Amino acid sequence: MQDTIMFQVDFQDFFREDIIIFTIDDCRIFEKTVTSNIYDESGDMFINNGFTGIAIMGFKVEDYIEIQFEEESARCKIIEGKYLKLTIFLNGTPNVFNVDLSKGKYIGFDKGESNSLLLHQSGYPFEYE
Repeated sequence: MQDTIMFQVDFQDFFREDIIIFTIDDCRIFEKTVTSNIYDESGDMFINNGFTGIAIMGFKVEDYIEIQFEEESARCKIIEGKYLKLTIFLNGTPNVFNVDLSKGKYIGFDKGESNSLLLHQSGYPFEYE
């Protein structure tokens, strides 16, 4: 595998016991991963550093993308084109993004209202406390 990262997707803020299904182009990466910030026993947020701990990294290797997620990896066939199609089901609601990696290979998602996702994109890695 190459050391050069093609993209990184971080699930960032406002998630609380949400179920996510994450797909790149037509390649399913993971299903029903529950994300959360840290809450105390009363349900109040205890720790929020803006990052859920879920990061997906993609590396281009020959004619496929090597995906690393936590301790797992997957291979996805590259669909040539300008955009990387990310489909994220948040609690069953589909969110589809055509991401132009020329605008930045670091992608972050915050949870919005009604199971929507807000996209952030940068040429530099996101920083968390």
